[in-house]
Amino acid sequence: MLLLNARSLNPGGDTCWKLGLIRDYVLTEKTPIVTIAVTETWFKGYHSDAQVNIPGYDIYRSDRLNRVGGGGCALYVQCTLAVSDTTFYASANNNMCAVYVEQINTIYAVVYRSESSVLDFKNLMDS
Repeated sequence: MLLLNARSLNPGGDTCWKLGLIRDYVLTEKTPIVTIAVTETWFKGYHSDAQVNIPGYDIYRSDRLNRVGGGGCALYVQCTLAVSDTTFYASANNNMCAVYVEQINTIYAVVYRSESSVLDFKNLMDS
């Protein structure tokens, strides 16, 4: 698993090079990376999955609502793994996406929680 705090993978902004760097790394890495968890994606609803894809991976994302800049999270899961269940949570200050891969009996989750958030982690996980 690869975990990144991207501080923007915005495909239309001045940080779009970061997504290219991740794509290059994944394609050249000798050890397969099953899952890529990213916090602070800064994706918005108008960013299509095609704009932020990584070849060989399916994307699951939770974009931060009603906010200019910051937040959001995404999971990239190898296409060879079948995701059988997903859970998403999105608010102005918190995001979560989780997936269950039955064939390896594993749950992958990524959570973004802003420093101004008053929601405790237990409540987020229970939602």
